[in-house]
Amino acid sequence: LALSIIVLLVMMACTTSDREEEPRTGDPAIYERIESLTDCEALQIEFNLARGNLARTRHDDNEGRENYRSYAETAEDRLDELRC
Repeated sequence: LALSIIVLLVMMACTTSDREEEPRTGDPAIYERIESLTDCEALQIEFNLARGNLARTRHDDNEGRENYRSYAETAEDRLDELRC
């Protein structure tokens, strides 16, 4: 049983999400701001802002859509990290 748990933990540590494999797009300062936040409410505002901007971005503006999607994912990851 202990060996099974160790194997599972090693496998989980070696697994990366698709988000980590994709290069970031957009403004590095926005990522820095999101990643420096420790307040759950402020992070939720960042997430909502990015998702709202994504929803309003024209469908032919692929770069803008990718930027807002990436900002939202970063905020969501930070919310999870802080267990908000």
